[in-house]
Amino acid sequence: IVDCTKPSDTKIDDPRMLVSLLRITNDNEFYIYQEEQGKIVTLTINNACYSNTPSGQCNKDASFYAAWVLKRLDKDITIIPYLESNAATDKDYAMLLSITGDQRYAQLLVDSQHTLGYWGNQDILTTSFAINSLRSYSTYDEDVIKAQTWLESKQIAEPVENNGSYGNLLNTASVT
Repeated sequence: IVDCTKPSDTKIDDPRMLVSLLRITNDNEFYIYQEEQGKIVTLTINNACYSNTPSGQCNKDASFYAAWVLKRLDKDITIIPYLESNAATDKDYAMLLSITGDQRYAQLLVDSQHTLGYWGNQDILTTSFAINSLRSYSTYDEDVIKAQTWLESKQIAEPVENNGSYGNLLNTASVT
């Protein structure tokens, strides 16, 4: 709650006063998260995180996966400032692109894609997340096709019982 009422001797009594909640990123970018007009306003700061245990501390991976799932379920996401502050990998940027639709993350992904089509250190999971986030934007069709071609080359054919997999359950499940 922000109370901008002033003592009467200051002569400031403007009911049109605008109170803004700003956020500054590590790149010195400013974002207006909320603005309210009035002398007394309530601003809500959505900066939370998730833990990977019932009573644990903030966990970066748990927070990214929870927000990604909530977005896919069309639920409210209140942890975007935490995610943006902690994003450091291609998988983080791919998840943020899916969550926020912010084109900055698409450009970061495209700029870091290897010439052979993968992201990370030939990481199937990261490449899968990147493909899934970029495929919503036709601008990146070539990048997506190059990544899909690389993924297809990593699919296991032998032994027969593993035919079609990507080495483990997580990698296999992430490829679509």
